[in-house]
Amino acid sequence: MLGRCDAPLDASRRSTSARISTTAALRYNRPMERVSNTLQRIMVQALQRLPPEQLPEAAWNFAAGNTVAGKTRVLSCEKETLAVEVPDATWRAQLVAMAPQFLARLNQFIRIERIEFKLANPQDEQKWLSRSRRKKA
Repeated sequence: MLGRCDAPLDASRRSTSARISTTAALRYNRPMERVSNTLQRIMVQALQRLPPEQLPEAAWNFAAGNTVAGKTRVLSCEKETLAVEVPDATWRAQLVAMAPQFLARLNQFIRIERIEFKLANPQDEQKWLSRSRRKKA
């Protein structure tokens, strides 16, 4: 006898279906974890082969991902600080909030304690600051 879609499962069927879906999800994730770990190792090996002057930019591109890396540019890497140029204050605010995640990924490849996000056009910062001050008033 088939059950109705809106009828609740009885306790014995509920636990079995929960176990099946959990087990299936775990089986599905294990191969992806292995692939992820393998890709991570490949990336580490590739970055280790780069000349030191190319490493900060390559590490940033990997840590930030294609979208963010496409909108930003590494300016320098000095004294454990990575300077990254961003297009505007909104981008900077978003990336500052994500800095701990970026640092965790970057530190797999280079020793960075801080990321400094600099505006591509510093005059844009003045416009943004004056606009935000007007909103507060």
